[in-house]
Amino acid sequence: MSKKLHGLITAAILATASATAMGAWAGDDRGDAERSLNLVINGRVAGQPVSCINPGRIRSIEVIARTAIIYRMSNGQIYVNRPTQGIQNMDGEGVINIGDTPGPLCANQFVTFYDQGGKSMRGVTASVAMGPFVPYAVAQR
Repeated sequence: MSKKLHGLITAAILATASATAMGAWAGDDRGDAERSLNLVINGRVAGQPVSCINPGRIRSIEVIARTAIIYRMSNGQIYVNRPTQGIQNMDGEGVINIGDTPGPLCANQFVTFYDQGGKSMRGVTASVAMGPFVPYAVAQR
């Protein structure tokens, strides 16, 4: 992937994650987070988890605080990832950066959340280890 295209994808993902993450968490109730996740996957059926996804096909990212990261792909597919480490620090208000990930985004890789102010080590709010990616497809009727 060209460096320019990679930068554009990262910028788009950061902008989308910033906009969606701010509204994704309204309190500290775990039940609220699970309800938010259920709204995203409503009418979809879980498939077999996969180890990796292609970051070049990610259209947007939604963070549900302390619960999950939703990856919406360019083909309409949704992947839900429940991080295995660091999730307690994932408050849903930072922006996620996967732009530093060369190649596929895989389980056991760490992604970093930054505060809204920018991408610097001082702005890191959380680092989480990805779990398996569970695909959700629209239920066939």
